[in-house]
Amino acid sequence: MATKQHEYGLPTQSSKPTPPPSTATNPPTHPPDKYEPFSSVTRNALSHALAESSATLAPADMDALMAAYDTLSLFPDAGPLLAHLESAPHIHPVIFSNGTAAMIAGSLAQSADLAPHAHVFRQVVVVEPVERFKPCAEVYRYLCGEVGKRGREGEVWLVSSNPFDVVGAKAVGIRTCWVDRSGVGWADRLVVGSEGRPDLVVKGLDEVVGGIEGWMGT
Repeated sequence: MATKQHEYGLPTQSSKPTPPPSTATNPPTHPPDKYEPFSSVTRNALSHALAESSATLAPADMDALMAAYDTLSLFPDAGPLLAHLESAPHIHPVIFSNGTAAMIAGSLAQSADLAPHAHVFRQVVVVEPVERFKPCAEVYRYLCGEVGKRGREGEVWLVSSNPFDVVGAKAVGIRTCWVDRSGVGWADRLVVGSEGRPDLVVKGLDEVVGGIEGWMGT
């Protein structure tokens, strides 16, 4: 059993300091990371909700409900933004999602509201290759690399209505625009100070382009 001297690395009676434990020969062990794609997470969440509600669905009905996820309607303020982006070639719109590539492709192809505007987006970036989810810093750095802005994160704007997304992007230097549809103001306190707040707040997606251009003075 180690003495207090050994525990704290104090000199022993021989006056020789006790070296710290070697991590080279005895590296710490950690459980392996486990990643589940967002499609599985979504289906598992549905199963959980059904179980909590004491409800059941046949497998075919589960499949149909999951497929409906690809045809969700857009918020009313999305249309004006997408129309604006079509006439703004200087903007490089990117879909950046926790969803899988298959889920995003399904929405772009099957959503009656979104499909007509699919050509507006120059890129689709998903977190699958990183095997992490937002707000992990790795996925935001991956985004910057995919759009050619690694090392120039401040030239990228993330637009989101999710506070966790804003805080995650801010942590790596990305500019952020938070969509406050409810109009209650920023209340998240995960990170204190300006680093935990969006650079820009808008009430709807239709205000995004004008708001960012005004913020940048362009």
